[in-house]
Amino acid sequence: MKPEVLCLFLVVCLNGAFGEKVLKEFSWYRLEADSRLQAGKIISDASSGSGEVLRVSNAVSESTTFHVFEIDDPAITKNHYAIVGEVRCDGIEGKGFLETWNHFPDSAKYFSRTLGDAGPMKNLEGSSGWRGFALPFFMTSGKQRPTKIDFNVVLPGKGAVFLKSLKLVEYEDSTSTKRTVGQWWSPRTAGGLGMWIGILGAVFGVLCGLCGVLEYSGRGRRFVMGVLGIFAVLGALQLSAGGFGLWAAQPYHVYYPLLLSGGIDLVVACSLVPVYRKTYEQVELRKIRSMDGC
Repeated sequence: MKPEVLCLFLVVCLNGAFGEKVLKEFSWYRLEADSRLQAGKIISDASSGSGEVLRVSNAVSESTTFHVFEIDDPAITKNHYAIVGEVRCDGIEGKGFLETWNHFPDSAKYFSRTLGDAGPMKNLEGSSGWRGFALPFFMTSGKQRPTKIDFNVVLPGKGAVFLKSLKLVEYEDSTSTKRTVGQWWSPRTAGGLGMWIGILGAVFGVLCGLCGVLEYSGRGRRFVMGVLGIFAVLGALQLSAGGFGLWAAQPYHVYYPLLLSGGIDLVVACSLVPVYRKTYEQVELRKIRSMDGC
């Protein structure tokens, strides 16, 4: 299995563990066919790996709001929900953003905007490759649910935005899901994961000590090399997941522990393999020589 495929599989599993439920997936072609696509042009983008990419461009040097589409009867049942997807920027002047307007039965409406400096809620500026974005909305209490959600692109000047893979998702109303939407896990959860990574590191240290004793005595070659191989694979998987998180603009508390732990496991395991292999070869050579001497 390719590393990027495995990482995506892990992300899906983590999202499921956090209670994410996909309510709607949006197809640009379907929206256009239903006369619901109000701004942008569907194009072919070889860099996206997807045939459904929407290009929203501003040809003038003044702020323009593009009302892309609206979601009627979004069927929200939880207090926490979001529109998530992927975005790419091309030559945007100034700092633009994606936004939603959330309409409620009492005629009130509230917005969410990607105005952050990093992560899934990063603003739109300059040129960039594909990255994930999230437009979350959190209702603290009450039984009212949104009756309509507007999705807009706001560009302060010339430039273009490319959008794909948009979904409407909602989250369980629990402390475990009170996190920044679009992140694989929260800082609090990262602390728990850090504890388990620390335990795994301690187990690795104990096993390395045992391997050292066995290697010194020339015994347990299969066990020693097997342990090192397992931790080398685990380290490579953690590095792949951390690298994918960094590429996907995940925050520091998500990708850093994976990169640090994975790097340590991989470097230690790979550095010990040739040393231990040489020791065992020397032990075997001594045995052969002793037998020849007999």
